[in-house]
Amino acid sequence: MREIIDIILRNKGKRVYIQIATLGKEEMLIYLAEYFKTQIVLDERRYSNIIAIDYRPELFTTDPTKGWILLNSVQDGLQDAECSIHIGATGWANGGTYSSGDGKKYVPFDFPSKFLQNP
Repeated sequence: MREIIDIILRNKGKRVYIQIATLGKEEMLIYLAEYFKTQIVLDERRYSNIIAIDYRPELFTTDPTKGWILLNSVQDGLQDAECSIHIGATGWANGGTYSSGDGKKYVPFDFPSKFLQNP
């Protein structure tokens, strides 16, 4: 989790797109929302899941004007702009953070316990 926060802090002022493929990383999103004091922008499907399970819905929105950390699935037209960064939180990034050829950062994320150990 510390790596994700550090990447965001090094890119202050940019929109952050988080790539997560499956449900189960909502606690990471909640942590980011609380740490950076912003709402996390979700697509309609993911937001309806949050509402259905009543899992801290006040920290999430579907309105891209209300937050600057977004799921990669949110289409707001700024994904490829210079003012944005992309972070993939994945269990497949064995061994450490790496950058892809298209400038996206991939950070190892092992849920549920490890990210709480290094805030």
